[in-house]
Amino acid sequence: MRAYFQIAAAPLLTVNDAHIVSDVLRLCGAQNVFAAVPLLTPAISNEALVKENPQLMLAVAATHEQEEETKKIWRGLPLIAARQGRMAFIHPDLISRSTPRILLGAKRICEQIESARH
Repeated sequence: MRAYFQIAAAPLLTVNDAHIVSDVLRLCGAQNVFAAVPLLTPAISNEALVKENPQLMLAVAATHEQEEETKKIWRGLPLIAARQGRMAFIHPDLISRSTPRILLGAKRICEQIESARH
């Protein structure tokens, strides 16, 4: 499954293959659509995201309001995953730091990926 992982909304920031989040995506059976980008945490354009057309949209969000704001942005783009509701969020405390908590984050991401497959 091709996945997009967003770490910030303005500007759109994601991760490349060298980032630990990409390791988590691989562990869960997903491919990071921006794996080949040279920067560790690149800013991307809406056009680049649309061009990659991921099957699953993932993002960090600390609050319900952040989730809703991100969903609104994604739904404003011609993305199949967004239109089909294949969007998931994870609290940044569980994935944004390389601490033992990342195992809990990985578990939740794997659950979201598995759910999107069905």
